[in-house]
Amino acid sequence: MKLWLFGTYKWQGNPKALLMYMQKHNAQTHEVWWIADTKEEAQMVARLGYKATYAQSNKAEQLFKDADVYVTENFRESYPTTLNKDAIILNLWHGVGLKHIELGLGPDSTLAESIVRKYSRNYALYRNNLKFLATSPAMESHFEADMGLTDDQIIRGGYPRNSVYREPGMRTDKGALDFIDDFDEVYLFAPTYRFTNVNGSFKTLLPDLAAISEKMAKHNGLFILKLHPFMLQDPEYLQAAKQFADDKNIYFWNDKYDVYEIFDKITVGVVDYSSIFYDLLESGVSKFIRYIPDYEQYVNDSELIGDYFELTGGDIVTSFEGLLQTFDTDIEPIQNKDYLMDYFFKYEQNHSIEDLIRAADAAQPKHEHFPELHTFDIFDTLIQRDALSPDSIFAKVQSVMGDYTEEPFSSYLVENYVKVRKQVELDVRDVFRKTTYERHTDKIEVTLQDILGRLQANHNLSDAQVKFLADTEEQFEIEAVQPIQKRIDLLFKLKAAGNDVMLISDMYLPEHIIKEMVKRADSRLADIPMYVSSSVGYQKATGRLFSYIFFDIDYHYQKWVHYGDNKEADGTVPRRLGIQTYNHDMAEFVPNERYFVDTADRSFAYDAYRLATLFERRRWELLDPKQMKFDAPSYYAYSFVGPTFVPYVNWALRDAIERGYQTVYFISRDGYYLKQIADVLIETEHLPIKAKFIYGSRKAWRVASFVDEVDPASFTPFGMFTVMDDFDDMVKSSQLPEDELLQILPELEGYRNEPTLTGDIAVGIREIFSHSEAYKQRLLEIAAERRPIVTDYLKQEIDFDEKFAFIEFWGRGYTQDTLTRLLKDAAGKDVPNPFYYVRNFTETTGESIRHRFTQMPANFSDFESIFATTPYESIPGYKRVDGRVEPIFIPKENNSHQAISDNIERFAKDYANLNVDDPDFFDRFVGESEFEYYFRHPFDPYISSVFAQYKDNLAMYGKTRAFAPVLTRADVASCHSIDELRTKTKNIGMSLCQSSQGARDAFKQLQLKEGVPVTNIPQVTNIFPINNLNHYIKLNQPTPFKVELLKNQYAYAGVKWVDTAQSKFILEKGSILTVEGVDWNVGGVPRLRTSVGYISANKELVRMVTDANVAEHIVKNNQPSMDLEELKSKTKRKVKNELRSALNLAKSLPFLDGK
Repeated sequence: MKLWLFGTYKWQGNPKALLMYMQKHNAQTHEVWWIADTKEEAQMVARLGYKATYAQSNKAEQLFKDADVYVTENFRESYPTTLNKDAIILNLWHGVGLKHIELGLGPDSTLAESIVRKYSRNYALYRNNLKFLATSPAMESHFEADMGLTDDQIIRGGYPRNSVYREPGMRTDKGALDFIDDFDEVYLFAPTYRFTNVNGSFKTLLPDLAAISEKMAKHNGLFILKLHPFMLQDPEYLQAAKQFADDKNIYFWNDKYDVYEIFDKITVGVVDYSSIFYDLLESGVSKFIRYIPDYEQYVNDSELIGDYFELTGGDIVTSFEGLLQTFDTDIEPIQNKDYLMDYFFKYEQNHSIEDLIRAADAAQPKHEHFPELHTFDIFDTLIQRDALSPDSIFAKVQSVMGDYTEEPFSSYLVENYVKVRKQVELDVRDVFRKTTYERHTDKIEVTLQDILGRLQANHNLSDAQVKFLADTEEQFEIEAVQPIQKRIDLLFKLKAAGNDVMLISDMYLPEHIIKEMVKRADSRLADIPMYVSSSVGYQKATGRLFSYIFFDIDYHYQKWVHYGDNKEADGTVPRRLGIQTYNHDMAEFVPNERYFVDTADRSFAYDAYRLATLFERRRWELLDPKQMKFDAPSYYAYSFVGPTFVPYVNWALRDAIERGYQTVYFISRDGYYLKQIADVLIETEHLPIKAKFIYGSRKAWRVASFVDEVDPASFTPFGMFTVMDDFDDMVKSSQLPEDELLQILPELEGYRNEPTLTGDIAVGIREIFSHSEAYKQRLLEIAAERRPIVTDYLKQEIDFDEKFAFIEFWGRGYTQDTLTRLLKDAAGKDVPNPFYYVRNFTETTGESIRHRFTQMPANFSDFESIFATTPYESIPGYKRVDGRVEPIFIPKENNSHQAISDNIERFAKDYANLNVDDPDFFDRFVGESEFEYYFRHPFDPYISSVFAQYKDNLAMYGKTRAFAPVLTRADVASCHSIDELRTKTKNIGMSLCQSSQGARDAFKQLQLKEGVPVTNIPQVTNIFPINNLNHYIKLNQPTPFKVELLKNQYAYAGVKWVDTAQSKFILEKGSILTVEGVDWNVGGVPRLRTSVGYISANKELVRMVTDANVAEHIVKNNQPSMDLEELKSKTKRKVKNELRSALNLAKSLPFLDGK
């Protein structure tokens, strides 16, 4: 027995009529089921005595798996996923006529989106499984032309609904419509929808229903209104339905009934352009009023396929007044019925319903495979700008506007061009959306000329100025192009596999400019078909560009897949059209990167974008998918340490050259990284200066520099006795053995058991030393012993015959003064001793000359922790080896210095290659911006996770410790004061933001105890990667590879897990999927790209399949499982919590002003 399934949007139409016929006449050979869209309709049909279920039921799922024939009367937008692949889809259609249909409607039709959606989803199904009922040779040609049908898809015959209801017992209204028989004349008004005013034409057609009611009452007539389904939401229609609900002569058709069942009761058809005219004609109606008051407008909006007046019949009425008058006349039967029946229903004469059934039973599906269409967004998908953001191009244009001297731009425009350029684009886009009437077009896309034309009008620019702006913007856009190679490779891989590929862009730039841009990225892209909104006039964002493309090409694809970064224009919109999408994230700056862009002066804003882009690109390079690790220390070194040191060294080198210094010296330890940077800059920029490294330290130089007296500054808080944690530190700082020290100063014995020698205790100790002449005399003796090897080393390493300077980083200037004394002793004369500093406190004194980078009133001692990562201890002294003086090295294991060295050298090269126009200005901007960011953002995740763990010792002999270690609750609670807590960390906030909530709560209690304002320190929030990468499988196999699902999960159309991109099906545990590629969301989370969308790479959800012979096996379930729904809820809660944390973080940062 054959299994036939039937369904359409309601219990109506040809499928209903054929099901009723087959249940009555073919029950022995065919099992027939009505598959309703809703459970309620299925129950209603079942009550009528027919087998029925609803589409989402388990029963329907099984029926579709077993179906031989699935009967519809339209091209559905979606078909059951479980439909038997060998089933025949029998499309009985829903009417003949003169209007273009389906593909013939074109891109401007109200139905264009629906048509694109149907064919993009189902083209292969239509070509392989579909059979189509045609009623005459003329209609067969019409259907083939407008639907792309082939001859072998046609089944010939008449419409079941026009003959079945003639049989007795085929009514399903159970007498509810018998009241119609009480009227002498029954008019059926059944208009079609208007293309340009779907829900606004009812009142125009029937402005006075009361007048019609009077006419009907006069002649015992009934006026039935049966509007096209698209018109049922017309507000005027809905209002009329309420107003005339109880009118005896006006009847608004109830769609729960099938109007075709009462065609035998209709005496006059009031028709316009609807195909229902022909159905009424075939059903026996012979009197018609052709009510066409808008004929000219309608045929202008919709080209008819034939002559309306020749291929219809009945009285012609062109006004409402004429319609009312016609109700008072005797309407004659049409004279051309035989001609029309032959033209539209010729096949009915020789093809019965039984012939239709046999033809469908005998039909066999084809299994032809079609190529796929893959379309690619252009910007941020295939190409990117060297400065990431389109705003960077406007900034670059702004930077050269002042150079255009032929007709200088206004100072306002020069100062504010980026803002104005963005504003005027938004302005003209808004204008285009709101002036379609005035412009006589529905096209709303703008071009660069439109934008600049608006700017010209607003700012009274000349044509030459506009041309300069246009040419410059286009030139800079071309020059800024960089390829996104992995997607370019994907495009050509898909093309090589036999698929068609195209480029699509919503863009104001001229198409020829965009072609130059893609050609610059990869010359092969010049040959790929391209659709650009500025040329077509329609946008992806509205869907019109996709529809335009669909109708512009011969669409013949298995599926349409689109790739792009815009979640709406490349995601939600094309998915609405039945296009599968893969949405990646557009590159974005994280806060430390964005800071440079946000704070840049307009004169170098473009260079600030380029700088920030260096950091962004490096961040992604340091994400290792094979090991599933992100190298945060290297990113910190490149993006934080780099801009902290490199601009300063670059400025110092250039300033030194300008001052005539021939060699710059760098002193260990702090000079270790600075010298590496200098070497790279000198080589890359070809600077005419030498750089040399000098080994020295406070330990090696300070005491040796005491020639005639002990420097009084030795006994200040920044001298020899700076930070002393305990008694041993004090002894080491004194430079004497403990026994000798206590012989000279026995009173120091009293400090042996003090827990710490800081604060007031330290002040007392320094006073004891400073007042002891015996101690100072002994110190001078020690200095005399140490000095010769020090001065020999300096004479050995420094060329006193040339002009030189030293590049330090930060300090009071005390070490410089120490060296000044040693240089004088070595040279036997005064020697100028210039030092470069980021900042220092003391002014130039004698030969100690100070050059400063910044006047920011900040303490830069925090950055000493970076210098402390060098792979050796501070140089304690020197030794003589084979006639030379060599520094004494004490190696120090350090996990950070290699990452710092590699990345600051790389950044120095990248920075030099920016080739900015004003290096001095830019150096100061970059350096000071980085300093500001550090001081204002102690809770930055990179600062708190990397920098905070650098270990240092600010004293000559103190113990090393992390700058801002993680603190436990006990660490904080054990402190009696905030000052005591500061002995455990150099930045309380930086420590606590990475510590437990318990530790932060303990700090609140400490603040309350001291009566100081409570500072809410937030938990640090990761910004990239936002998740622990250890949770994800290592991507150490090249794509394609296969994974097995360990749990049920959804697939997604984009790398962001959002509801709008979530699949309607669930991929079941055990499914094997092929991973064609890997994309990462903007937060640094990997997503696996498969044929059904993106899936998670989480270890708990997937595992790598190492056996290459395992076949792909995808199991989909359209019913959501409880565990997945729970997971979804948990995910939503997690996202809300993360957003709440981020908001609290923002509120806690004073530099954001609470915004």
